[in-house]
Amino acid sequence: MTLNKNRELIYFHFLKTRPEYFSDIGIDFFKDASIRCLYKVVKSYYQKFKKIATDDVIESILKNKLFEEFMTEDDIDKSVYFNQNLLDTIMDVGRKDIDVEWVKTEFEGYAKNHYIHDAVGAIIELMQNTIVTPDNVEEFRGQIRDIVIQGTSINFDNDLGTNVKDAKTHQSIAKKRFTTGYDYFDKCLDGGFCEGELVCIAGPAKGGKSLFLGNFARNQIMNGKNVAIITLEMHEFVYNERVTRNLLSLNKEEYRRQINDTDIFQKKLDTLNQKNPLSLIKPGEMYIKFMSTSSASIPAIENYLNKLEDHLQKKIDLVVLDYINLCSNWKNPNSDVTYMKVKTLAEDFRDLLNRKKCAGVTGTQLNREGSTSEKIHIGNISESHGLIATVDAMFATKQRTSGEIQRNEIGLYHLASRNDAKKEGVYRFEVNFDYFRITEKSVQEVMGEDSIIIEYITSDNDIFTFGET
Repeated sequence: MTLNKNRELIYFHFLKTRPEYFSDIGIDFFKDASIRCLYKVVKSYYQKFKKIATDDVIESILKNKLFEEFMTEDDIDKSVYFNQNLLDTIMDVGRKDIDVEWVKTEFEGYAKNHYIHDAVGAIIELMQNTIVTPDNVEEFRGQIRDIVIQGTSINFDNDLGTNVKDAKTHQSIAKKRFTTGYDYFDKCLDGGFCEGELVCIAGPAKGGKSLFLGNFARNQIMNGKNVAIITLEMHEFVYNERVTRNLLSLNKEEYRRQINDTDIFQKKLDTLNQKNPLSLIKPGEMYIKFMSTSSASIPAIENYLNKLEDHLQKKIDLVVLDYINLCSNWKNPNSDVTYMKVKTLAEDFRDLLNRKKCAGVTGTQLNREGSTSEKIHIGNISESHGLIATVDAMFATKQRTSGEIQRNEIGLYHLASRNDAKKEGVYRFEVNFDYFRITEKSVQEVMGEDSIIIEYITSDNDIFTFGET
């Protein structure tokens, strides 16, 4: 990456109205003396007055201070005067239409490269001028490390965090949560899904993990949210059928028959774009993407999400990853340590959710003991410590009993939660396999009265509740 005077002028005009870069970009960033002087003026003005210096203010300061970079000598009488032509030439660049996003990308890329080169130069100079001995080798290593860290730490992340004393930030925290579509999960998750948070559903093989993940997705698009499903095990067309039958309340025979007439079936699908007459919410978008386990790294998933958002021109609200254990460990591809693999994948996926400002839900396997146990605990989660330490909440479906199969029920345990106390006992949902739909057994059915109480059934089959009637 090379930097000529024209490029420096463009970068200067980009920087002078963006003080968020001032702490990262020093005066010596610019090689041209006049541009370096101008940048020093706008940076100093902002540091003193907390205001962006206008072009008039910049000119006034230059004429008042008479910086030598903007003074010129008359060829005839040798008098020294302010070089107005130089200033006008520089300022004219800022009045031209320039693609700001292009400049931002180019500037940040050059700046990162610039500081890497400076760090390499500083290391070479240090090595040439330091005689390393057993007595000073540790100090020398520390100096090298400090130079590398300083040269590579620039990232232009200008988010200073949340101001606790600003009332608006407390409102925004609440607005980041959105309902899962189930009272039980909303209670356990302190209000629902939240951007940057990762929820995990564990279960035995064929135990309902994907069923829950698909229903979370279904609930979200009906609530106006946009969903991306990344499936690493079940193929796209299988997932597509499951979710569509759920959305349109079609059993297997009805679905297979109706999809043969594309025009008629398209009209049925178009109903999913219509607002709910009761809530006036327009359904969101849902895309399902199959990725092979060998290529489904977290960076590959992020690249897909970026392309999907560009295509939709909409933000993805929920990412369903079915499921995380099958992802490719791109950081340590040859590692056989499953604990470290799953921990790294969970950490990287959660980082992705924070960058994309969306919520995430995934699945994992129960171990052999948990797959046959009536009472599931954290120790039954495969690679339990790696996942539990990273996810924001963990639930687990249990092996269905003959009674649950007859009653079309599926039991779920709440194993851990970062934001709320764990809810003890097993909670039973109703399952309709014709539609691949999971619903909560209404309290009205159980209690025979209007209520928002959530029902639990303990391992001793005693009913207990919490909430308000």
